[in-house]
Amino acid sequence: MSGLKDVKPRKRGQILLETSTLPLADKKQAETVLRSQGRTMLDAPISGTRTERPAQAWIMYLSGPPGACRQVRPWVSHFTFYAARIGVTGSGTKLKLAANHHVAILNVACAEMVAFCRKMWAGPSRCLAAHGEQPLHWHRADAHRAGIQFKPSEGTPLHAVA
Repeated sequence: MSGLKDVKPRKRGQILLETSTLPLADKKQAETVLRSQGRTMLDAPISGTRTERPAQAWIMYLSGPPGACRQVRPWVSHFTFYAARIGVTGSGTKLKLAANHHVAILNVACAEMVAFCRKMWAGPSRCLAAHGEQPLHWHRADAHRAGIQFKPSEGTPLHAVA
C-alpha cells in the first residue's frame, strides 16, 4: 500500500470502488490511506459469472459509508443487475466469500444429482433438461426478479423478505 500514499487525489470527496477479493486487512489499510487523503473507498466485490450481459446477472455487494453507497448506486446500475449495501467496509467481501462457498456447494450438489440420475435411470442430458442447462443455483438476481427483496439486518448480512 506504500504506492497508494504517493497518489495525490485530484480532488477531495472522490469515491473509489474496490471490486477485488483482496484480503480484508489490505482493504482496510487502503481505506485508511484513502480516508487520510479525503477520499472514500467502498468495498464492492462483484458476484456473478462472466456474461455478455453483466447488467442482467452481476450483483455488487457495496459496503462502506451509507451515503457513498447511495451516491454510486445509479452509476453502478449501468453494469450490474443489483447493487445492495451490505454494511460496514469489509461486509461486501465477507458476503462474496460466503456466496462463492454457496456456489461451490450447489455445483457439487448438481454433479451428485446428475450422477444419481445416471445410476438410476437417465443420462445427464435428460436430468439437466428437466432442470435447465446451468447448475441448480438460486442466484440473488433470480430472487430479485421473483420479487424477493434483500435487506440488511442486525447480526446477519442479509435476510430475505418476501
